[in-house]
Amino acid sequence: MAGTVWWLVTWSDGRRERIEEDYPPWTLVEEVRQGRVELETEPGTKPATFVVRWLSGDERSRAWARYGITDEVEAYM
Repeated sequence: MAGTVWWLVTWSDGRRERIEEDYPPWTLVEEVRQGRVELETEPGTKPATFVVRWLSGDERSRAWARYGITDEVEAYM
């Protein structure tokens, strides 16, 4: 059985969207791998395109501490 990918959008002002899950055929995962993700920022509006930039090292650690999944998963649902 294939796993599940959880997607959490945390905006730079600290707001968080509800966590979403991606399942096969991994549409969201493929968008992330290609470096662009389309997200509906307001219900009923045209999706906005965001560029994905991978972080590493200390930059990644700082971003995870600030924007990552730091609470129990239920807090994001």
